[in-house]
Amino acid sequence: MTGNLVLLGIVIGQGQLAGSIRSVIAFAAFVVGLLVGVRVTSRSEQTAVWPRSATLALLGELALLLGLLAGWEITGDRPAAVALDILIALSAAAMGMQTAAARRLGGPPRVRLCSLPGAPALRSSPCCSWRS
Repeated sequence: MTGNLVLLGIVIGQGQLAGSIRSVIAFAAFVVGLLVGVRVTSRSEQTAVWPRSATLALLGELALLLGLLAGWEITGDRPAAVALDILIALSAAAMGMQTAAARRLGGPPRVRLCSLPGAPALRSSPCCSWRS
């Protein structure tokens, strides 16, 4: 996602707004996937090594990735513009769901799951450090 934001900044800086649409699609789909994943994983449940909500978020990611696979197989190696936009959205939303699941699981202490696109939704997470 960071790369998409960098590309978005470059094309906007160069005044090529038409070239930024795919980066906007990827960013928006990531945020939607992240928000859905955070909603799924924020359910209160008993403390467990592997919470059910993380499994549900990962199943959501799997569904999105299976949709991406099916779309890729149907459209072939050179999808039309609209199909490509849909494939980009599916993959970015899957990354957002995965980020939410990783947030729920906590991850190793040294791993920082915060990223520029995910920071607003993850700000309250104990895994995120806002200090240097």
